[in-house]
Amino acid sequence: MFVMEGLEMKIIMLKMCNERLRHSQMINEDRSMEIGDKIKSLRKQHKMTQEELAKKMGTTQPMQNHWENGFRTPSLKTLKKVAKIFNVSLDVLAMDEKDLKHLNSKDQNVLSRLKRFENLDESEKETILRMIDSLASSKKSA
Repeated sequence: MFVMEGLEMKIIMLKMCNERLRHSQMINEDRSMEIGDKIKSLRKQHKMTQEELAKKMGTTQPMQNHWENGFRTPSLKTLKKVAKIFNVSLDVLAMDEKDLKHLNSKDQNVLSRLKRFENLDESEKETILRMIDSLASSKKSA
């Protein structure tokens, strides 16, 4: 009887662990699919194959397939590469579709320009920031 109770307890514990693992995988799959779908969409918009994108990223086509289909979650480093290749901000990859729909065309244009801003050298960035500060100050005064 005592052995059976110990065995039943182990079975219950295993079931609980399995349920927790399944739940965490479902959460991860939801996130992976969203990001994977965005990577796939960007790749197709740029008329690239998985192999071509994988080559640009320094990875393999099977890994690209895993990301796009939600089997694996790309790292932040990987997402930065994707953003750079497609000239989008990380926000575009991280935001939900409903959040992106709320952005009007001017907001999307600003995000696109901010991405280009990242590629400038420090002196160019400083010049632009001074111009923005100057314009903002003149609007406050008016």
